[in-house]
Amino acid sequence: MNSSYSSNNANNSNIKRLFKDASQAHEAGDLTKAQTLCEVLLMQVPNDPDGLNLKGIIACQLGDPAAGIVLIARASAEMPNNPSYLNNLGTGLSALGRDHNAILTYQRVLELDPSHAMAHNNLATIYRRIGQLDVAANHYQKAILLNPNYVEAMSNYGNTLLDMGALSRASDVLVKAVSLNSKYAPAQNNLGILCQRQGRYEDSQNIFQTAIQIDPEFADPYVNLAEVYKETGRAEEAVAVYKKSLQLAPDLPSIHSNYLYALNNIYTLSDESIYKAHKQWDQRHAAQPLPQPPRAKTKARTLKVGYVSPDFRRHSVSYFLMPIFANHDPQKIEVTCYSNGLIEDEVTEKLKGFVPQWRSIFSMSDADAARLIQKDEIDILVDLSGHTSGNRLPLFTLKPAPIQTSYLGYPTTTGLSAMDYRITDAWADPIGASDQMHTEKLIRLDGGFLCYQPPDDAPNVGPAPCLENEYITFGSCNNLAKLTPQVIKVWARILQAVPHTRMLLKAKALGDKAVRDRLINAFTNESIDKERLILRSWITKKSPLSIYNEIDIALDPFPYNGTTTLCETLWMGVPTIVLEGRRHSARVGHSLNSQVGLQGWTAPDMDGYVTLATLRANDISSLRRIRESLRDQMKNSPLCNGLAFTERLELAYAKMCTS
Repeated sequence: MNSSYSSNNANNSNIKRLFKDASQAHEAGDLTKAQTLCEVLLMQVPNDPDGLNLKGIIACQLGDPAAGIVLIARASAEMPNNPSYLNNLGTGLSALGRDHNAILTYQRVLELDPSHAMAHNNLATIYRRIGQLDVAANHYQKAILLNPNYVEAMSNYGNTLLDMGALSRASDVLVKAVSLNSKYAPAQNNLGILCQRQGRYEDSQNIFQTAIQIDPEFADPYVNLAEVYKETGRAEEAVAVYKKSLQLAPDLPSIHSNYLYALNNIYTLSDESIYKAHKQWDQRHAAQPLPQPPRAKTKARTLKVGYVSPDFRRHSVSYFLMPIFANHDPQKIEVTCYSNGLIEDEVTEKLKGFVPQWRSIFSMSDADAARLIQKDEIDILVDLSGHTSGNRLPLFTLKPAPIQTSYLGYPTTTGLSAMDYRITDAWADPIGASDQMHTEKLIRLDGGFLCYQPPDDAPNVGPAPCLENEYITFGSCNNLAKLTPQVIKVWARILQAVPHTRMLLKAKALGDKAVRDRLINAFTNESIDKERLILRSWITKKSPLSIYNEIDIALDPFPYNGTTTLCETLWMGVPTIVLEGRRHSARVGHSLNSQVGLQGWTAPDMDGYVTLATLRANDISSLRRIRESLRDQMKNSPLCNGLAFTERLELAYAKMCTS
């Protein structure tokens, strides 16, 4: 927001002096003094437009945009063709979530002054927020053309290019923004995000730390630094940084969700402490539920089920959704998808083909999305995200559907009092202790809570590599967030117990030398020679699943098991040692192995995990037989029987409605 003096009382030296003093106080950051001076000015000239405008700006900055826009609107009424006032009014409207009104206001600014670079920037920011990235990019470009040194617009434009996946162009823009003003923390933060997306984790870490030094009260770089720590296997450091970001932005539910998600990787945390932490999210962020509108009662109608997710695309969630959508009985279940994602691809189109109703809620407020769900008369609303990125849990706190359930995307309770159920199975959540660690009532599906559809382009299963190598290769393709210090210690014990073996690890972060060196040091500290480690980054020139033809035995991490990764591993004929842990995130491997008939590959504790891996590595003939038969065994198991699984799921939905 900006201010300028143009009062009709310009000849009144006292008014002119008051406004000058108020402006100087405002520019110096003394909002209290500036506000007081504005009030004195307006006592003398109640309709002074500059005084009203500045007081409105201050109200917005003090966290009261509702009062601010009233004042700025009064200023605009006095001088309706002043683009600066209108630009400020748009900013206030945007802060209140009134994006449509803000867009119209900014468009009026540009009608009055097409060279108003700030209005282009502000208009673009709204278009980016509501997902119209091309329109946003166009306005950011215009702002920069009008003002080539407009660092804020460059930073925002670079962020939009990141959203669009145009990393090379984003790099050019963000590097220039930082070169123009290296002290502008948002530009540094966005440049750090770019480096992270490119797999340059050490660079991104340094840049986020620079942004924090520039502005220690700016929460975003703390969140992003924590993500870097988590993705590079330093979950405990990530949690500490997340706590700092929560202190800076306690009212942002997305930051709180990031913190909770990271907790699932901490082996030493008790189930009760994780449960209490999730309940705190609800206590801090839950909204007052909307009143339930009356519904016409009809006999024997289909059950209306709504699925909410940002991940209706090529994403791990889709491998488990596809068989459900393909097999829902339209005589029993009417499906509506509520997509909170920007990205659509060929998987999105395939999912749409199975679903009669598809709604985009990305640009909607929680209240508007809730009213849409109520209008659709959804009986059961299914959350597919939990506290993962892009979730709409604040929407669920409004209770737009009479029954709400969490499923698939998150490995523990949401903590929401408004979430009625959570779908799981007795392997992942044994009856008893698990029930006490959930705000939801647990619905356990017989035969497993997951149904997996393998990718069509999966390569053929190759022979066990040990037959040619004459040594066993253990492996894991899980992200490094799951490689806790306890995991590395146990895996090192296995390598010590079975000499001449190798360990193959694949993760995006391993493309960064500093990350590789850190992981190598973690193993060498456990007396494992670096020559026994095979470290791979992303595979781009062929199917990523081809890596499994280089692995004899997979090792599942803990306390956060693989899910999609484990399914892919089994599909490629690679049996996997899993540890039967305490909580859901540490028991998914046990559930998946049980579904495909590999119960003998699950260990009860760490010592048993080492012993089991040692025994399996010394039984080459069994490894060969399993490799040759596992894909067919999995194909014929409950894990890949979409029709039978969906029938059980539909029965669970019906049970929810009658409980």
